[in-house]
Amino acid sequence: MQLSNHFGNGPVDITAVYVADPADTPQGKILKQETNVLPCNARINAKTVRYLTFNHRRSLTLDAGKDIYSDPFGYQLRPGQRLAVTVVYGKRTPEHATSHRGSRTTTYIIAGKGAPKADFSKGEKADHWYNITRLEVLSNTPHEVIAVLGNSITDGRGSTTNLQNRWTDFFSDALNGIATCCESMQCDKKQGAAKSCEEKSCDKKQEAAMNCEDKSCDKKQESAKCCKSTADCCQKGFGVLNLGIGGNCVVRGGLSEPALKRFDRDILSQPNVSKLIIFEGTNDIGCCGGNYEKMAQEIIDAYQTLISKAHAKGIKVYGATITPTKGNGWFSYFHEAMRQTVNEWIRKPGHFDGLIDFDALARDPADPQQLRADYSDDWLHLNPKGYAAMGNYAAKMLGN
Repeated sequence: MQLSNHFGNGPVDITAVYVADPADTPQGKILKQETNVLPCNARINAKTVRYLTFNHRRSLTLDAGKDIYSDPFGYQLRPGQRLAVTVVYGKRTPEHATSHRGSRTTTYIIAGKGAPKADFSKGEKADHWYNITRLEVLSNTPHEVIAVLGNSITDGRGSTTNLQNRWTDFFSDALNGIATCCESMQCDKKQGAAKSCEEKSCDKKQEAAMNCEDKSCDKKQESAKCCKSTADCCQKGFGVLNLGIGGNCVVRGGLSEPALKRFDRDILSQPNVSKLIIFEGTNDIGCCGGNYEKMAQEIIDAYQTLISKAHAKGIKVYGATITPTKGNGWFSYFHEAMRQTVNEWIRKPGHFDGLIDFDALARDPADPQQLRADYSDDWLHLNPKGYAAMGNYAAKMLGN
């Protein structure tokens, strides 16, 4: 696991870091749909706790601007599994923390030492991640790593907090067969699926999915009938890295460092990336108040720079078209002309290694300048239904 104090303005003291399985909790039911938030479980399974060490010590001080990897540690992970990470801070924490402000996942904050059996349920809640940068996994089976560079649509604005239903989540599920194979096992898409496959606790209706020699699988079990085992079906070997940041731009401005500046750190430093999806540009367009033709060309020039850098590392690059914004304050006819210019370049063969046409997928056939009404709640970001369509579509495009 990598921790970072890259953006901190002072040192951060950490006395312990440990990982664990979240305690069992019902999934898939939105208990507070009016707030678009699914309550997250504040408890962990204490029997699964694994403390991390850094240079063979549990505690560390991370200076401003620095990153650190933990020592390698053993932990049994399943495809699509959620993992609870607890960071116990010491005396010093910087005023400006290194964090992911759009995690769409609740962090619980309490005073004290934060022992594994501590009650976090009454702690302060913040839908951010702090100091946790990445978790790298050594697998016994080959895996392909796909990175996604994006803005708030990729970051998950409009998704359900704690339900992990960004388009990249659906994308990962589709690539790994979790939504197709493991849902047929009547398991929860995110947690129970792999567990059921692992424990082989299937009833008679699911025997066909377990017994691959039985060709009498119904349609729901069709994806599993040709697998040698359900574990194979749930573990096809794709890692999806979501490097989306809300409000992010490609060229300049926006929130956080623009894509041109953060590309080396956020994309090229990731191990074993074989494919990259670039789905960014709507904020550059929306923030542009000057020469629209010049801004469109700057976005295109930036794409070319990113493509060249990725190709130099042997990474294939897929371009995703920018989705419509009519109905949102981001929209104007000048901005729409920019979007069309950029999308035309993205679609033209020879620029990217492949095309993911999110614009064609998500736009309203009756008004192509606007998103489908059932796919969006604010005419800029998509909702879970729209994200599901995007993720499944992207998986098909890369599968082809």
